[in-house]
Amino acid sequence: MPDGHDSGDIPASPADLIRQLTAAISSGPPDAAGPPSRRRPQRPDGVKDRVRVDLVGTKPPLWRRLELASDLFLDEVHEVIQAAFGWTDSHLHQFGSGPRYYSPETEYYLCPFQEDEGERGVPEEEVRLDQVLAVPGDRLFYMYDFGDDWEHVIRLEATTPRDDTAARAVCLDGRRDGPPEDSGGVNGYELVSAATDPLNPDHSDAVAEFERRYGIEFDAEGSAATPFKIDAINALLAERFPAGARPERADPPDDLPGPLDELLHQVRDGYARRELRWLIGAALTSKPYVDTATAARMVRPYAWLMDRVGDGIRLTGGRVPPTRPC
Repeated sequence: MPDGHDSGDIPASPADLIRQLTAAISSGPPDAAGPPSRRRPQRPDGVKDRVRVDLVGTKPPLWRRLELASDLFLDEVHEVIQAAFGWTDSHLHQFGSGPRYYSPETEYYLCPFQEDEGERGVPEEEVRLDQVLAVPGDRLFYMYDFGDDWEHVIRLEATTPRDDTAARAVCLDGRRDGPPEDSGGVNGYELVSAATDPLNPDHSDAVAEFERRYGIEFDAEGSAATPFKIDAINALLAERFPAGARPERADPPDDLPGPLDELLHQVRDGYARRELRWLIGAALTSKPYVDTATAARMVRPYAWLMDRVGDGIRLTGGRVPPTRPC
């Protein structure tokens, strides 16, 4: 045996080898501490960020150009993107700052469910837009729906001064309708786009491919993309992010009385739990006022449900008939 080699490193049996490999895997990768922070200091002055958001892989490109207040937090940017592309916030999402979305050098900013699951990253509601997009050319990644993998690239185009009378989020321009939810990712979206457009040269082939792939008759109305209507998008953004100074955002208290804290931990929805924590903290400090934006955010999940329930939900005695591909 060569000098300097420790015979103790050699497994004595296949069982020892398995135990060593299991221990190595359980200890995690060498970079378990995660990548270094890519966040920069918050700007002392508020500016307007003009960004272009592209949905990766679409041809021709599907994109939106937005003008955003630089002091928006990433959970708010998530809401803007949802409105701009016509998404319904029905799936998980995650932001990332790095050379690519998938990279060991990328720092991830987590949605509430990921926080609950103990995933590695920074809570998105603690990160401001100006910390990750500082100079023109900077990029931020946004992934929506970890099954369909809708990857968006947010690129900072320009910054300009702003005042408190400026709208905090505006859609300036865009191209193509937004994909329907659960349409199978970019390939599914392009297939549905061709199948629903009689003028598309691939229309007939797309309809046939859709029916072959999913085994159901193509329903153009049920599979239609979300129309790009800039006025409707801006009406949603104006309601959620009205012009004016940014409301102060207090950190949720982390020293609630034991029983209240235990009760809050039983609330699985991260957004709802944080809003309740803020409300309880405000009540305990005799500051029960809730601003309009916070109140609207709190009731949004319930309003979404009631809008879709309408006059009622028709139940079936057995399997729900398919209306679109999963």
